[in-house]
Amino acid sequence: MGTQAQFERDHVDAARLTVVGEIDLGVADEFRRALIGAVEAATTAASVDLTGVTFFNSTGIAVLLEGRRAAGKRGVRLVIEPGSAVRRVLELVGLGEHLDLPARAGTAKWLLSPPAAAPLHRSPRDRA
Repeated sequence: MGTQAQFERDHVDAARLTVVGEIDLGVADEFRRALIGAVEAATTAASVDLTGVTFFNSTGIAVLLEGRRAAGKRGVRLVIEPGSAVRRVLELVGLGEHLDLPARAGTAKWLLSPPAAAPLHRSPRDRA
């Protein structure tokens, strides 16, 4: 692996988290703390900028899903700004639709709705 991830909360907007580097098991706890901290600081939405992430695997997925659950409990949205590495993994495992992610690569932000608002499975008719 290369560069471990760095996490920075915005000094003006504490509900905004910027992540740069690799998200793997070695940084999972730090990513979790930073993400939950951003969610807890949010009043309507927490945002996570993952455009600088160069490696993303199941560890990152698990943390994002934990963040989504925490956001749902607080009644706030989790807004994800994915980079190509994150987008590729989420689409590969089929979470694009589950997390209401747009199909087009040019879309900048993906919303992770609170768990109650996003059904686990959609019928083909709902996708049209």
